[in-house]
Amino acid sequence: TDKDAVVMWYAPKYIHLLAQRRAVPFPNYKNRMAYLRAVRDSGANYIYLTRFNPRNTFYHVNGLEPLTTFTRIATPIWRENDPANRQLVSVLLRVDNKQLENAIGNAQDLENNGL
Repeated sequence: TDKDAVVMWYAPKYIHLLAQRRAVPFPNYKNRMAYLRAVRDSGANYIYLTRFNPRNTFYHVNGLEPLTTFTRIATPIWRENDPANRQLVSVLLRVDNKQLENAIGNAQDLENNGL
């Protein structure tokens, strides 16, 4: 990532410590629109998702669950698969701000029309 990149992840202190990048916390939402607004409002250029969610180790929480929310607004630039079963373990996404604004606008139109 660029030196001035802003990375969103569940544990932003690790990103700052290891990558020396500005990092913002990934929100705990279940609503697609809330996720999209959080990305926009934080100024995040990248989103890092991992199967392991360090905020919730007690329950079996899949930290990759929000990935489907971001498929239209971000491009994977790095991924790691489990060598044993080839399942996705983590992914770094680059946010496309134009696509992000379009997705928010489209979602707002649906909300305004009661859909």
